Amino acid sequence: MDLAFGGFVVTDVAIDFSVRLNGSPRGTLKFETPVLIQRADGTSELVDLGAGDLTGDHRFDFLMGLTIEAAIADSTGTLVVTLSEGSRLSAEPSPDYEAWGAVAPDGVRPARHAQPAAPNV
Repeated sequence: MDLAFGGFVVTDVAIDFSVRLNGSPRGTLKFETPVLIQRADGTSELVDLGAGDLTGDHRFDFLMGLTIEAAIADSTGTLVVTLSEGSRLSAEPSPDYEAWGAVAPDGVRPARHAQPAAPNV
């Protein structure tokens, strides 16, 4: 599912127990589980959100001013965000809580995703 973030410019990055990308046109992407950062230079890093307060952490600062080309949630609930300079962020669903959330720039399509619980048998 395309979350309609194409052309969204990141104007603010807020981090504590989660990471929030705010931008223009008005919208927000929020990550609450581990996020894989794949940088355009080929390096990657897994940031374990929710494991502790990361206030003051600067690993997401490079996103400031970048344009999101696409934010796509696949059928498993994995979110992949592709940025204009070639970096990608991805977050998988969690069985315990919401892994990510989005309020699209058009304000119409709120989306949140947690991994579906296994059925009781």
